[in-house]
Amino acid sequence: MRIVKLVLISTLIFLLLSVIYLKTPSHYRYEITDWFGRLFAPSFDTALDDLAVREQLVVISEYKKLGYKLKCYGNLRPNEKIGESDDYLCWGLISSAFEGVPARLVTFFFTKNELHHVRLEFPESSLSRVQDYLSQIPLSLDNLPIFDFGVDDKGVPLKVWKVKKGLVTTSNSTSFKGHSIVLWSSTRSIVERASKRQK
Repeated sequence: MRIVKLVLISTLIFLLLSVIYLKTPSHYRYEITDWFGRLFAPSFDTALDDLAVREQLVVISEYKKLGYKLKCYGNLRPNEKIGESDDYLCWGLISSAFEGVPARLVTFFFTKNELHHVRLEFPESSLSRVQDYLSQIPLSLDNLPIFDFGVDDKGVPLKVWKVKKGLVTTSNSTSFKGHSIVLWSSTRSIVERASKRQK
């Protein structure tokens, strides 16, 4: 008899939670779904020095084999691009990055079938740990007087480091959504952008 009551109570609780979930505004539903998804998502363990321009199909195949549930699409709107030439992206939930720092998601940006940008998103609570990790990169460019990398959406100067095959950019503040963003951009994409500005 106790088992029957337990099953009935469990079923009622499940139904009640399902109704509440379905009545919740869509952006909150996405947050809830993503939170549960991150519980079982892989960690992004690729070192920033190991990121490089690579073929789109190779990158997608490699990360899918590592357990990433990537969602990919093209025909990007301007607000979905990092560089003007970006034409395809793939994003996936991650549980952590940078040796165990809690993270939200990773997005791979492609131009003409090649990887050119990787964007990592962290919760606000990870900001100090992200900064600590990035401060270990030897070559910081934002402190050099010859460079001006601009500011983030809150007016805080951007922090930039040189890694083997590109630049890593972040901010000492969180984005307008309360997230901490780390962006790797390939050397090739930076050179192409600079040459377009000169024309």
